[in-house]
Amino acid sequence: MKTCSGEDRSRAVPAGRSDPAPRDLPSAWDTWRVLLIEDNPGDAELVSAALEEMPADVRLDQVDRLEDALSRLAGAGADAVLLDLSLPDSSGVDGVERLRAAYPDLAIVVLTGAGHAASDALRAGAQDYLTKLELDARSLERALRYSIARQRHLVQDRELAVERAARRAAEAGAEDLERVNERLKAAVLEAGRAQEREADARADAELRRQELEAFFASMVDAVVVYGADTRVQLTNRAATELFGSNVRGLTPEELIERAGLSTAEGCRMTTERLPGLRSLGGATVTGERVRVRDGERVALVSASPVGTGPARGAVSVYRDVTELDQADQALREADRRKSEFLAILSHELRNPLAPIRNSLYILDRAVPGGEQARRAQVVIDRQVRHVTRLVDDLLDITRISRGKIRLQRERLELNELARRCGEDQRPEFARNGVELEVVATEQPLHVYGDPTRVAQMIGNLLHNAAKFTPRGGRATVSVRRESSRFAAVCVRDTGEGFEPETASHLFEPFVQVERTLHRSRGGLGLGLALVKGLATLHEGSLTGHSDGPGTGAEFVLTLPLERRSTPRTDLSAHGTAHAVRRVLVIEDNVDAAESIKEALELNEHIVELARTGHEGVERARNFRPGVVLCDIGLPGMDGYEVAKVLRSDPALGAVPLVAISGYATTDDLGRSRRAGFDSHLAKPVDVEELERTISLIGRDERDS
Repeated sequence: MKTCSGEDRSRAVPAGRSDPAPRDLPSAWDTWRVLLIEDNPGDAELVSAALEEMPADVRLDQVDRLEDALSRLAGAGADAVLLDLSLPDSSGVDGVERLRAAYPDLAIVVLTGAGHAASDALRAGAQDYLTKLELDARSLERALRYSIARQRHLVQDRELAVERAARRAAEAGAEDLERVNERLKAAVLEAGRAQEREADARADAELRRQELEAFFASMVDAVVVYGADTRVQLTNRAATELFGSNVRGLTPEELIERAGLSTAEGCRMTTERLPGLRSLGGATVTGERVRVRDGERVALVSASPVGTGPARGAVSVYRDVTELDQADQALREADRRKSEFLAILSHELRNPLAPIRNSLYILDRAVPGGEQARRAQVVIDRQVRHVTRLVDDLLDITRISRGKIRLQRERLELNELARRCGEDQRPEFARNGVELEVVATEQPLHVYGDPTRVAQMIGNLLHNAAKFTPRGGRATVSVRRESSRFAAVCVRDTGEGFEPETASHLFEPFVQVERTLHRSRGGLGLGLALVKGLATLHEGSLTGHSDGPGTGAEFVLTLPLERRSTPRTDLSAHGTAHAVRRVLVIEDNVDAAESIKEALELNEHIVELARTGHEGVERARNFRPGVVLCDIGLPGMDGYEVAKVLRSDPALGAVPLVAISGYATTDDLGRSRRAGFDSHLAKPVDVEELERTISLIGRDERDS
């Protein structure tokens, strides 16, 4: 049998492929598993015989149908197939296509009787072909060897390609994995930083929360937060203090009941008028006045809804204005009392003017020294003393309120002082038809006080009793030891009395019980306030009691018993022998200046007048006075400047200077003393006191 030639072999190799290298060919000692698909027994015998002659170890299996071959390959497999192109169940290249489709890695050698069919078989997927007429062991071995080698080479190439593709995919995957890993690392770092930022944000939020909570808790205004369900969700400490209890969690009805809320008019608060609920409906409330705890406290409420659109809640802020409200009421009351006081003051100052003017009219027409003239002088004196008392009370109450009174305290025998005060006031009691009795202790009772001020206090109490006790009534002033530390002066009368609940207001300035202009008994309502203030300065007290209108009243003044003895300088203690003085009066008020001049000339003093400070200095240099009386409030050069100029003049520096002014507080006295004045007298000046002062400090006319 003859094998295919070299040229024929080249034709047997598929296009685009080369024969495998010798090292790739199956060795002679390999065992080949060959499946023969041949339905012709004779051809099958020829193939079998050729295979037996081959040096290679061949295990031959033979079937006569394609279907059987497919089944056998599925079970046992094969290294190569010898395929007859003419089978009962397959003809032509159909068998090749079916085998190649089922087993892509199988080596297929076609056995054909015609050479023209071989090229179709190679295109269909066969590795080689042999014609049955040229079949022998050598050609068959060569075809099988090269077909198996070629197929193995294809498989290896494919596996290598797969491996390379897998390697490239692995490398690409590794690169992708590296990139993913880098991104994952970056993501982890970013997540860590995000966690740190979140932790910082949480810490900052917690700090803000604590700050807001502290601010909320420390607010002086009461805050009430309502939820959408209208219940109170949150309150602060100020709300608990204002309402008197914790109202958190309460419904509006419960809040109104628990907090005792009412309107500014005092009507019970309703839920419809509750500011917080109105804000839940979208309204904004600003500065609405409400009463809390059944009117015990007063608050201004502002409320606003939370969020936009439908309210998710509301916030109400209550500002406690109870003290401000009370202060406002007190201010209104003070303003009312001030207006009343000014009206009464006007009334009280005008009252004396009428009898004074009438008396002046009488003096102008009556016989000098006659009875009518004498009565007119008494009226004028009494009314002037009344006006002086009013002014002194006003000045004293002002000094007490400003702490400007200085007490000259010494050892006093209280019985004797009470007796003298009673005698001083007895004429007033007699004029009013009221009996006065003075009751003293058996033993002397010494207290420690300012004699002038203690006499003033007792005198005021007696004056009150005389004024408010009707004709035919009775008043008693008694002295007793109140305790181991205090003595008491008690003034009791059978007069009008007062309601017990008004006792605490009696000692306020400008207060008189049931005062009306048509029922006024006179005075400014300062007497008891003045006594109260002076008693406090003496470390004592003043109390008042009455069982009601028409039952009379009792006032008890307590003073500390004697603790030490302090000598007191009293101008009246010095001699007041009359001596003629040269007196210069510097006063811009013409009537005041002329009246002082005439009064002093009645006592034979030589008096000159000056209307201004500059004129007064010139008159002093020419007149050479023994004493200068100088008003403080002068036009141009005031009294302080006049004193400084006179003190700096060598010829006038030693002349005694007396300040005369309507300002007589402790500060005023100190300022006049620093300016160079030797004495300070308050207007209106009592002529007898002025005479004593001139006698004490003035230089005799012959000294000038």
